[in-house]
Amino acid sequence: MTKSALGFNAIGLLLSSLTVGPVFAVDLSKPETRSTSPTEKSIFAAPDATCVVWTDGCRNCTKDGCSNIGIACQPGEVRCLSQAKPTR
Repeated sequence: MTKSALGFNAIGLLLSSLTVGPVFAVDLSKPETRSTSPTEKSIFAAPDATCVVWTDGCRNCTKDGCSNIGIACQPGEVRCLSQAKPTR
């Protein structure tokens, strides 16, 4: 091949790679986002006023904070593990 033929091949390859990229990007769909409704319970708030320790199956929480979530844990519904002792 001659020097000019190699140059044309390089330019053609460059132009074809630039036009293929946007086509694939257009075909990608956006991931669905979960709506956060006010009825959903947050792990950072106790499920009720008398609860002192609660969990979502992945993290344990107290009024001082929560433990870290495991890397593969799928949180469930927030539930109370320990109620406050009644005062007399």
